[in-house]
Amino acid sequence: MIGCTGGGDGTAYLQGKITLNGQPYLEPLPIYIEYAGFRDTQVFSGGEYLFPNLPTKYVFVEATM
Repeated sequence: MIGCTGGGDGTAYLQGKITLNGQPYLEPLPIYIEYAGFRDTQVFSGGEYLFPNLPTKYVFVEATM
């Protein structure tokens, strides 16, 4: 899982690609995110993920297969 943050107006986003053995992982995958006491889990498929409107600070991200 690779991602990056960026944005403007005091917000950021985290987006990236989900791969397994160098190939896009297309199956549904729950991804957990936590920041400033807020927790969220979303299920992504199609080999990509996007968490918009994040604060511009440290964010913990975890995906489990």
